[in-house]
Amino acid sequence: MRSSNCINKLAVIIFIFVGIIVNDPTKGQTDKTPPTVQRIKLFPRIVRVGERVNIEVMAEDDLSGIKDCYITFTDPVGKDYSDYGMSLNKEGIIIGTLTIPQFAAGGTWHATRLRIKDKADNARTLDNTDTLLKGVYFEVISNQTDSEPPLVRGVRLHPERVRVGERVNIEVMAEDDLSGIKDCYITFTDPVGKDYSDYGMSLNKEGIIIGTLTIPQFAAGGTWRATRLRIKDKADNAMTLHENDPLLKEAYCEVIYEIATTTTIPKISKSINTAIVASGVEEKSYYHYEKKKEKQGFSDQLRSLGSKIWANLIKGKEFPYEKSYALVIGVNEYQYITPSLQFSVVDAKKIVNYLENQAGFDEIIMLSDRQAIKAKIQEMMEHYYPQKLTPKDRLLFYYSGHATTRKLRHDKEQGYLLLSGTQTNNFYHEVISMDDIRKWSDALVAKDVLFVLDCCFSGLAGVEEREDISNKFPPINTQAGLEVFIQSLSSASSRYLLAAGTESEKSFGSAEWNGGLFTAAILTGLNGEADWWNDKIITVHELYAFLRKNVPIHAKKFGRNLTPKISNLGDLNDNGEFFFILNK
Repeated sequence: MRSSNCINKLAVIIFIFVGIIVNDPTKGQTDKTPPTVQRIKLFPRIVRVGERVNIEVMAEDDLSGIKDCYITFTDPVGKDYSDYGMSLNKEGIIIGTLTIPQFAAGGTWHATRLRIKDKADNARTLDNTDTLLKGVYFEVISNQTDSEPPLVRGVRLHPERVRVGERVNIEVMAEDDLSGIKDCYITFTDPVGKDYSDYGMSLNKEGIIIGTLTIPQFAAGGTWRATRLRIKDKADNAMTLHENDPLLKEAYCEVIYEIATTTTIPKISKSINTAIVASGVEEKSYYHYEKKKEKQGFSDQLRSLGSKIWANLIKGKEFPYEKSYALVIGVNEYQYITPSLQFSVVDAKKIVNYLENQAGFDEIIMLSDRQAIKAKIQEMMEHYYPQKLTPKDRLLFYYSGHATTRKLRHDKEQGYLLLSGTQTNNFYHEVISMDDIRKWSDALVAKDVLFVLDCCFSGLAGVEEREDISNKFPPINTQAGLEVFIQSLSSASSRYLLAAGTESEKSFGSAEWNGGLFTAAILTGLNGEADWWNDKIITVHELYAFLRKNVPIHAKKFGRNLTPKISNLGDLNDNGEFFFILNK
């Protein structure tokens, strides 16, 4: 009996529930119509500053109900004030308030815009041409009206030269006619286009707006300029200055990025398969923008030596290089990918040691691990070197670290150099693509540019040259042949890329060379082994021929494959040679 009663009660409940569903008046209906506004009421119609105007909006919606509403008023000087906090009261009227701020303009304030939306997100907007809004206004009585923004008299930064981690002090001299200054911020743009802003500026006792900007670690070096200043008074009158304003043109500072560390770099032995023994050679790794003065005499001495060697080969031709620059990058530590590397930074320091102490380069910039961020490298290649290099200079770009290849459309491939901050889920943010290298190569005006990449990938930036490069070694045993060879060095420009291997291979290192095989082979070749003609001039193709012959042999001893590649990044006119003078 009890079981029968329970079944009967359950049946009644189901019946009632089904009845509710069947009789739901909104079932199957779609709300596509916005709310309709019927009337707008304001009271009181005359107020003083600091007092409130009450707003009532009578509206209805056909189905889903009203979700939100706001109304905008415009004062006599054209400034807008809005109430975004309107709500529905018990009587179904939308209510809100607008408080008249201090120093607001006196006169007639008109409702110029109303926007109302239902719960199905259907919206209706009325503007000042609508009949419902034309009669919606009130009067404000004000003895003091502040309608003018503050006036900026000057902007001062000090000190004018700072290092990363240091602060730039900012002073803005400004005045306001009535309400007083409320807030101010200034934006600086660094040499690579990144913006930095100080939103925490304040008024000191002398009436000067002061603030500070701390130069973050790894920020771009060079000139930082004030590009935007916005100041507002307590009546919300605002003024904005942009970078072309005379007051901001002189608001800039210089950021200096300099690292000085002393390490011991091993000397490269004559033979590539001989163990390298540390020799106590002191090497300085630094990131700088000016030539090291203590190296200037050596560079001039080596340039003189190069000129003498040049003169012994051929008369009447000027030594082709005025200055030599290098950007050297080594990345061991990767923050988001594995594995980290052991020899990349060591190899980069070896290259710096060679360029500084044997090749006589005038300026060498080295970036390692977290110093080597994309923004900084872009700054160097797209701003610093394009402004620094001349058609009589040369640039060497060296990179040692991880690389990868990604497939593109139509069976194409693109190679990428991976930096310390490279992330798999935000890949393109911190990588250097072969398109980047191609772009940099084309943009530089230097006579010769050489990219040396101790890593393996496919999708090189230029046209790969095959193993047979005999045409790059003209017969110079005659004076005519010699003149043709020297002409190619002195007149034509060049753009080349040397890479350790392809995607299917892996560049590797060993304690036998105290570094990577590819870089050890390069330095062995530049120490004389690659001097094909024994003329104390080593061209990039002589170096490549040495690498192409020797690197695969030594790689096989370790059960590896490693096949160096050379690519021409230039056009038909770039058929010259990047070369080194053998300083022995």
